[in-house]
Amino acid sequence: MKGFSEIVYIHPQTPMFEPLTIPISLPALIQRIPYPVKGFSHKGFSNEDIKNAQIVIIDIHWYLSLSGAKILVETLREINRNLIIIAGGITASEYANILPEKFDIDYVIRGDAEYSLPRLIEAIIENTDISAIPNLVGKNGFSTPWKYVLNKEDLNLNEFYSIDFFPEFKQRISQLHKHNKGWPPQLFPYLIPFRGCPHTCEICAGGTTEQQKTFRRKAIVRSAERLQNDLQLIMGAGIYSYVNVLHDFLSLLPADYSQTVLKNKTNLFLSYEFASAPEFELLKLLLAQFRGGVLYFSMDKKHVTSEELNDTAEMIKLINLAKKDGRYTPILNYSLPYAEKNPE
Repeated sequence: MKGFSEIVYIHPQTPMFEPLTIPISLPALIQRIPYPVKGFSHKGFSNEDIKNAQIVIIDIHWYLSLSGAKILVETLREINRNLIIIAGGITASEYANILPEKFDIDYVIRGDAEYSLPRLIEAIIENTDISAIPNLVGKNGFSTPWKYVLNKEDLNLNEFYSIDFFPEFKQRISQLHKHNKGWPPQLFPYLIPFRGCPHTCEICAGGTTEQQKTFRRKAIVRSAERLQNDLQLIMGAGIYSYVNVLHDFLSLLPADYSQTVLKNKTNLFLSYEFASAPEFELLKLLLAQFRGGVLYFSMDKKHVTSEELNDTAEMIKLINLAKKDGRYTPILNYSLPYAEKNPE
Protein backbone atom coordinates (compact mmCIF):
# COMPACT_ATOMS: atom_id res chain seq x y z
CA MET A 1 0.00 0.00 0.00
CA LYS A 2 1.37 3.42 -0.93
CA GLY A 3 2.62 5.36 2.05
CA PHE A 4 2.57 2.26 4.28
CA SER A 5 4.77 2.49 7.35
CA GLU A 6 4.51 -0.18 10.02
CA ILE A 7 6.61 1.77 12.52
CA VAL A 8 6.16 5.49 13.12
CA TYR A 9 7.97 7.89 15.43
CA ILE A 10 6.12 11.05 16.50
CA HIS A 11 7.57 13.94 18.48
CA PRO A 12 4.86 15.38 20.78
CA GLN A 13 4.12 19.06 21.11
CA THR A 14 6.16 20.95 23.69
CA PRO A 15 6.30 24.66 24.64
CA MET A 16 10.03 24.72 23.87
CA PHE A 17 11.24 27.61 21.70
CA GLU A 18 12.14 25.16 18.91
CA PRO A 19 9.21 22.69 18.52
CA LEU A 20 11.38 20.07 16.80
CA THR A 21 13.87 19.76 19.66
CA ILE A 22 14.18 15.99 19.89
CA PRO A 23 16.17 14.01 22.47
CA ILE A 24 19.86 13.96 21.59
CA SER A 25 20.10 10.16 21.38
CA LEU A 26 16.88 9.58 19.45
CA PRO A 27 18.50 9.26 15.97
CA ALA A 28 20.88 6.63 17.38
CA LEU A 29 17.97 4.64 18.84
CA ILE A 30 16.10 4.75 15.53
CA GLN A 31 19.21 3.46 13.75
CA ARG A 32 19.15 0.37 15.99
CA ILE A 33 15.63 -0.66 14.93
CA PRO A 34 15.88 -3.41 12.27
CA TYR A 35 12.89 -2.09 10.28
CA PRO A 36 12.12 1.18 8.46
CA VAL A 37 10.83 3.99 10.69
CA LYS A 38 9.07 7.16 9.49
CA GLY A 39 9.28 10.23 11.72
CA PHE A 40 6.73 13.03 12.13
CA SER A 41 6.05 16.04 14.29
CA HIS A 42 2.78 16.14 16.24
CA LYS A 43 1.27 18.09 13.33
CA GLY A 44 3.05 16.34 10.46
CA PHE A 45 1.29 12.98 10.17
CA SER A 46 -1.92 12.15 8.31
CA ASN A 47 -4.77 9.86 9.36
CA GLU A 48 -3.59 7.47 6.67
CA ASP A 49 -0.11 7.30 8.17
CA ILE A 50 -1.60 6.22 11.49
CA LYS A 51 -4.18 3.84 10.04
CA ASN A 52 -1.37 2.01 8.24
CA ALA A 53 0.91 1.88 11.27
CA GLN A 54 1.29 -0.99 13.69
CA ILE A 55 3.66 0.69 16.19
CA VAL A 56 4.10 4.31 17.22
CA ILE A 57 7.13 5.44 19.25
CA ILE A 58 6.89 8.72 21.17
CA ASP A 59 9.45 10.51 23.34
CA ILE A 60 8.50 11.81 26.78
CA HIS A 61 11.97 13.01 27.62
CA TRP A 62 11.38 16.34 29.39
CA TYR A 63 8.44 17.01 31.69
CA LEU A 64 7.43 19.66 29.14
CA SER A 65 6.43 16.77 26.85
CA LEU A 66 3.80 15.34 29.20
CA SER A 67 0.81 17.44 28.14
CA GLY A 68 1.60 17.11 24.44
CA ALA A 69 2.14 13.35 24.81
CA LYS A 70 -1.27 12.88 26.44
CA ILE A 71 -3.02 14.81 23.67
CA LEU A 72 -1.02 12.95 21.02
CA VAL A 73 -1.95 9.50 22.38
CA GLU A 74 -5.64 10.46 22.53
CA THR A 75 -5.49 11.58 18.89
CA LEU A 76 -3.72 8.40 17.80
CA ARG A 77 -6.28 6.19 19.57
CA GLU A 78 -9.12 7.98 17.81
CA ILE A 79 -7.55 7.17 14.45
CA ASN A 80 -6.36 3.63 15.14
CA ARG A 81 -7.39 1.78 18.31
CA ASN A 82 -5.10 -1.14 17.46
CA LEU A 83 -1.86 0.81 17.60
CA ILE A 84 0.88 -0.33 19.95
CA ILE A 85 2.32 2.81 21.51
CA ILE A 86 5.81 2.78 23.04
CA ALA A 87 7.23 5.66 25.11
CA GLY A 88 10.71 6.35 26.41
CA GLY A 89 12.84 9.16 27.81
CA ILE A 90 13.76 10.49 31.25
CA THR A 91 10.25 11.60 32.23
CA ALA A 92 8.66 8.44 30.80
CA SER A 93 11.11 6.39 32.84
CA GLU A 94 10.36 8.27 36.05
CA TYR A 95 6.60 7.82 35.59
CA ALA A 96 6.77 4.37 34.04
CA ASN A 97 4.25 2.86 36.45
CA ILE A 98 1.69 5.61 35.83
CA LEU A 99 1.79 6.33 32.09
CA PRO A 100 0.43 3.00 30.73
CA GLU A 101 -2.88 3.43 32.55
CA LYS A 102 -3.16 7.23 32.70
CA PHE A 103 -2.03 7.89 29.11
CA ASP A 104 -3.14 4.62 27.46
CA ILE A 105 0.45 3.78 26.47
CA ASP A 106 1.19 0.10 25.86
CA TYR A 107 4.85 0.00 26.89
CA VAL A 108 7.26 2.32 28.64
CA ILE A 109 11.00 1.64 28.50
CA ARG A 110 12.80 2.50 31.73
CA GLY A 111 16.33 3.86 31.66
CA ASP A 112 18.56 3.42 28.62
CA ALA A 113 16.68 2.08 25.59
CA GLU A 114 19.54 0.94 23.32
CA TYR A 115 18.91 -2.73 24.04
CA SER A 116 15.21 -2.93 24.85
CA LEU A 117 13.66 -0.73 22.14
CA PRO A 118 14.82 -2.66 19.04
CA ARG A 119 14.10 -6.01 20.70
CA LEU A 120 10.61 -4.97 21.79
CA ILE A 121 9.75 -3.80 18.29
CA GLU A 122 11.16 -6.96 16.76
CA ALA A 123 9.12 -9.10 19.16
CA ILE A 124 5.92 -7.19 18.32
CA ILE A 125 6.49 -7.44 14.57
CA GLU A 126 7.45 -11.12 14.72
CA ASN A 127 4.77 -11.90 17.34
CA THR A 128 7.23 -13.47 19.79
CA ASP A 129 7.45 -13.40 23.58
CA ILE A 130 8.46 -10.07 25.16
CA SER A 131 8.75 -11.27 28.75
CA ALA A 132 12.54 -11.73 28.47
CA ILE A 133 13.12 -8.13 27.26
CA PRO A 134 14.37 -6.04 30.21
CA ASN A 135 13.30 -2.60 31.46
CA LEU A 136 9.66 -2.73 30.30
CA VAL A 137 6.51 -1.55 32.04
CA GLY A 138 3.07 -2.01 30.51
CA LYS A 139 -0.64 -2.14 31.21
CA ASN A 140 -2.32 -4.31 33.83
CA GLY A 141 0.79 -4.49 36.00
CA PHE A 142 3.07 -5.92 33.31
CA SER A 143 6.76 -5.35 33.93
CA THR A 144 10.09 -7.01 33.29
CA PRO A 145 13.22 -6.70 35.45
CA TRP A 146 15.29 -3.56 35.06
CA LYS A 147 18.48 -5.39 34.10
CA TYR A 148 19.90 -3.45 31.17
CA VAL A 149 22.19 -0.49 31.73
CA LEU A 150 24.20 1.16 28.99
CA ASN A 151 27.91 0.36 28.78
CA LYS A 152 30.79 1.99 26.91
CA GLU A 153 30.74 -0.59 24.10
CA ASP A 154 27.06 0.04 23.38
CA LEU A 155 27.49 3.81 23.59
CA ASN A 156 30.38 3.66 21.12
CA LEU A 157 28.13 1.80 18.66
CA ASN A 158 25.58 4.62 18.56
CA GLU A 159 25.25 6.59 15.30
CA PHE A 160 23.78 9.99 16.21
CA TYR A 161 23.66 11.94 12.95
CA SER A 162 21.41 10.21 10.41
CA ILE A 163 18.03 11.98 10.35
CA ASP A 164 16.70 10.77 7.00
CA PHE A 165 13.92 8.93 8.86
CA PHE A 166 12.38 12.30 9.90
CA PRO A 167 11.96 14.51 6.79
CA GLU A 168 10.35 17.45 8.65
CA PHE A 169 13.21 17.55 11.11
CA LYS A 170 15.85 17.26 8.41
CA GLN A 171 14.27 20.11 6.46
CA ARG A 172 14.14 22.33 9.55
CA ILE A 173 17.73 21.55 10.51
CA SER A 174 18.89 22.21 6.93
CA GLN A 175 17.26 25.67 7.08
CA LEU A 176 18.92 26.48 10.39
CA HIS A 177 22.34 25.46 9.10
CA LYS A 178 21.90 27.47 5.94
CA HIS A 179 21.04 30.70 7.74
CA ASN A 180 22.85 30.43 11.11
CA LYS A 181 26.60 30.04 10.95
CA GLY A 182 28.55 32.65 12.88
CA TRP A 183 25.97 32.45 15.70
CA PRO A 184 24.82 28.80 15.75
CA PRO A 185 21.65 27.99 17.69
CA GLN A 186 22.09 25.34 20.38
CA LEU A 187 20.37 22.70 18.30
CA PHE A 188 21.21 19.56 16.34
CA PRO A 189 23.79 18.16 15.72
CA TYR A 190 25.62 17.66 19.00
CA LEU A 191 28.96 16.11 19.85
CA ILE A 192 28.29 13.48 22.51
CA PRO A 193 31.41 12.57 24.51
CA PHE A 194 29.53 11.02 27.42
CA ARG A 195 26.12 9.90 28.65
CA GLY A 196 25.68 11.31 32.11
CA CYS A 197 28.01 14.00 33.43
CA PRO A 198 31.12 13.40 35.58
CA HIS A 199 29.98 16.33 37.77
CA THR A 200 27.73 15.76 40.79
CA CYS A 201 25.49 18.82 40.47
CA GLU A 202 22.44 18.16 42.63
CA ILE A 203 19.85 19.90 40.45
CA CYS A 204 20.82 18.34 37.10
CA ALA A 205 19.44 15.07 35.70
CA GLY A 206 22.81 14.56 34.01
CA GLY A 207 24.70 14.56 37.31
CA THR A 208 26.13 11.38 38.79
CA THR A 209 23.57 11.08 41.61
CA GLU A 210 20.56 11.59 39.36
CA GLN A 211 21.97 9.25 36.72
CA GLN A 212 22.07 6.51 39.34
CA LYS A 213 18.39 7.13 40.09
CA THR A 214 17.19 7.45 36.50
CA PHE A 215 19.47 5.02 34.67
CA ARG A 216 21.05 2.92 37.46
CA ARG A 217 24.58 3.63 36.30
CA LYS A 218 27.36 6.18 36.45
CA ALA A 219 28.45 8.44 33.61
CA ILE A 220 29.86 6.63 30.56
CA VAL A 221 32.50 8.18 28.31
CA ARG A 222 32.67 7.42 24.59
CA SER A 223 36.08 6.88 23.05
CA ALA A 224 37.87 10.02 21.88
CA GLU A 225 38.49 8.35 18.50
CA ARG A 226 34.74 7.85 18.11
CA LEU A 227 34.15 11.54 18.78
CA GLN A 228 36.88 12.50 16.33
CA ASN A 229 35.13 10.34 13.73
CA ASP A 230 31.81 12.02 14.56
CA LEU A 231 33.25 15.36 13.47
CA GLN A 232 34.16 13.80 10.13
CA LEU A 233 30.62 12.35 9.79
CA ILE A 234 29.06 15.74 10.52
CA MET A 235 31.26 17.49 7.96
CA GLY A 236 30.60 14.77 5.39
CA ALA A 237 26.81 14.85 5.75
CA GLY A 238 26.57 17.88 3.50
CA ILE A 239 23.86 19.76 5.43
CA TYR A 240 25.63 20.83 8.63
CA SER A 241 27.52 24.11 8.95
CA TYR A 242 27.97 24.01 12.74
CA VAL A 243 28.12 21.63 15.68
CA ASN A 244 26.96 22.01 19.28
CA VAL A 245 28.82 20.88 22.37
CA LEU A 246 26.59 20.83 25.43
CA HIS A 247 28.63 18.02 26.99
CA ASP A 248 31.87 19.78 27.87
CA PHE A 249 34.77 17.39 27.30
CA LEU A 250 37.36 20.17 27.33
CA SER A 251 37.08 20.94 31.04
CA LEU A 252 35.54 17.70 32.36
CA LEU A 253 37.71 15.01 30.73
CA PRO A 254 41.51 14.48 30.62
CA ALA A 255 43.55 16.71 28.32
CA ASP A 256 44.62 13.84 26.03
CA TYR A 257 40.95 13.11 25.30
CA SER A 258 40.42 16.64 23.92
CA GLN A 259 43.70 16.52 22.02
CA THR A 260 42.56 13.35 20.22
CA VAL A 261 39.08 14.71 19.44
CA LEU A 262 40.53 17.97 18.12
CA LYS A 263 43.36 16.43 16.13
CA ASN A 264 42.04 17.69 12.78
CA LYS A 265 40.87 21.11 11.67
CA THR A 266 37.18 21.32 10.67
CA ASN A 267 35.14 23.55 8.37
CA LEU A 268 32.40 23.87 11.01
CA PHE A 269 31.24 26.72 13.18
CA LEU A 270 30.89 25.94 16.86
CA SER A 271 28.56 26.51 19.78
CA TYR A 272 30.29 25.33 22.97
CA GLU A 273 28.96 25.45 26.53
CA PHE A 274 31.62 25.08 29.23
CA ALA A 275 30.75 23.42 32.53
CA SER A 276 33.86 24.82 34.20
CA ALA A 277 37.05 26.65 33.21
CA PRO A 278 39.03 24.84 30.49
CA GLU A 279 42.83 24.80 30.41
CA PHE A 280 44.27 27.73 28.45
CA GLU A 281 46.16 25.58 25.91
CA LEU A 282 43.12 23.34 25.32
CA LEU A 283 40.92 26.36 24.64
CA LYS A 284 43.57 27.63 22.24
CA LEU A 285 43.44 24.28 20.41
CA LEU A 286 39.64 24.35 20.26
CA LEU A 287 39.60 27.85 18.76
CA ALA A 288 42.07 26.83 16.07
CA GLN A 289 40.08 23.82 14.87
CA PHE A 290 36.76 25.56 14.06
CA ARG A 291 35.69 28.48 11.88
CA GLY A 292 34.26 30.56 14.73
CA GLY A 293 31.03 30.65 16.73
CA VAL A 294 29.78 31.23 20.25
CA LEU A 295 31.45 30.15 23.50
CA TYR A 296 29.41 30.04 26.71
CA PHE A 297 31.72 30.31 29.73
CA SER A 298 30.47 29.32 33.19
CA MET A 299 31.41 31.66 36.03
CA ASP A 300 31.40 28.76 38.47
CA LYS A 301 32.92 25.27 38.51
CA LYS A 302 29.64 23.37 38.16
CA HIS A 303 27.86 24.66 35.06
CA VAL A 304 26.09 27.62 36.67
CA THR A 305 24.67 25.53 39.53
CA SER A 306 26.97 26.43 42.43
CA GLU A 307 28.73 29.17 44.34
CA GLU A 308 32.12 27.53 43.68
CA LEU A 309 33.46 30.29 41.44
CA ASN A 310 36.27 29.86 38.97
CA ASP A 311 39.35 32.01 39.51
CA THR A 312 38.57 35.51 38.23
CA ALA A 313 41.99 36.14 36.67
CA GLU A 314 41.83 32.76 34.92
CA MET A 315 38.37 33.50 33.50
CA ILE A 316 39.48 36.89 32.20
CA LYS A 317 42.49 35.26 30.52
CA LEU A 318 40.28 32.65 28.80
CA ILE A 319 37.69 35.18 27.64
CA ASN A 320 40.38 37.52 26.31
CA LEU A 321 41.88 34.61 24.36
CA ALA A 322 38.52 34.00 22.68
CA LYS A 323 38.02 37.71 21.98
CA LYS A 324 41.53 38.10 20.56
CA ASP A 325 40.86 35.32 18.03
CA GLY A 326 38.20 37.56 16.48
CA ARG A 327 35.97 34.77 15.15
CA TYR A 328 34.22 33.85 18.39
CA THR A 329 31.68 35.56 20.63
CA PRO A 330 32.34 34.77 24.31
CA ILE A 331 29.37 34.85 26.69
CA LEU A 332 29.68 34.62 30.47
CA ASN A 333 26.92 32.56 32.08
CA TYR A 334 26.14 32.97 35.76
CA SER A 335 23.30 32.34 38.19
CA LEU A 336 21.36 35.49 39.08
CA PRO A 337 20.38 34.27 42.61
CA TYR A 338 24.03 33.52 43.40
CA ALA A 339 25.12 36.84 41.95
CA GLU A 340 22.57 38.74 44.06
CA LYS A 341 23.83 36.94 47.19
CA ASN A 342 27.47 37.59 46.25
CA PRO A 343 27.61 40.89 44.34
CA GLU A 344 31.41 41.13 44.65
